[in-house]
Amino acid sequence: MEIFSFTLNQMIYFFILILVGYCVNKFKIIDGDFDRIISKFLSFVVTPALIIESFYEKFKINVLKENFILLITAIITVVLLFILANILSKLFTKDLYIRKIYTYSFTNANFGYMGYVLVEALFGANALFKMIVFTIPFNIYAFTIGINSFNPNIQKITVKSMVTPVTISLVIGAVLGLSGIVLPDTVNSAIGSLSDTMGPLAMIMTGFIIAKYNVFEIMKNSGVILASLIRLIVIPLCVVFMMKIFKTDGLTLMVALCTTAMPFGLNGIVFPAAYGQDTKTGAAMALISDILAIITIPVMFGLFI
Repeated sequence: MEIFSFTLNQMIYFFILILVGYCVNKFKIIDGDFDRIISKFLSFVVTPALIIESFYEKFKINVLKENFILLITAIITVVLLFILANILSKLFTKDLYIRKIYTYSFTNANFGYMGYVLVEALFGANALFKMIVFTIPFNIYAFTIGINSFNPNIQKITVKSMVTPVTISLVIGAVLGLSGIVLPDTVNSAIGSLSDTMGPLAMIMTGFIIAKYNVFEIMKNSGVILASLIRLIVIPLCVVFMMKIFKTDGLTLMVALCTTAMPFGLNGIVFPAAYGQDTKTGAAMALISDILAIITIPVMFGLFI
């Protein structure tokens, strides 16, 4: 009951911010180019700040040594999910760009804005720390291969194409974390303040984008409903099965489940919008999976945790 209540409260929080964005568009409070501008700001300013903050705090030599097995397990998990996601995406659409949205979204769930909050509230700080470590490979995928796959100007991933504000910030964050360099409090606070805007702005932008379409039409999209059920049920079950085969400990199984049982993330909207590409699919996936997650998350947690 506690899991259901907390999940519901998180969803209410999400939908309030989504509603704000929806109303901003419907009542013409802000120009219609708002989503493109905000998505670029999120992708190339806020995301680098988020990466630097995360890696500066968590990418430490002692953390990597103490959690080596956990990290290897996470790397194997994200590689297998990426392979599975590529197979699944071909079953949902022939459009090559939309496939990229499905591939990314099946690989990476909303563990940042949903998973971390749930885990800390339900299982404590130690479980949250383990989950943050476990999701390091997922974040590396998201901010290298993931974001670059949405750039229509990149036909093939090369070393040159990987040099972006996001990957540069990843290197900076890793160097700061591994070297133990201490940033001045003012700089640290500024980076933290920037990264804190990611969730609220992304949800407001989602609402702004949804307002461009017929909500009832979005909700009736059977393909997205099926994809959401795969994201929320099938993929976590596959991960649990894999963890059982490799006989991982209970804590590893728990963080793996919490990472993969979350709804579709907002990057499936933010990244395409930054390049002026399709956002309807990502918006539908986020909206429908968030609603279904109110039921599926408590069920999955109840069965396996």
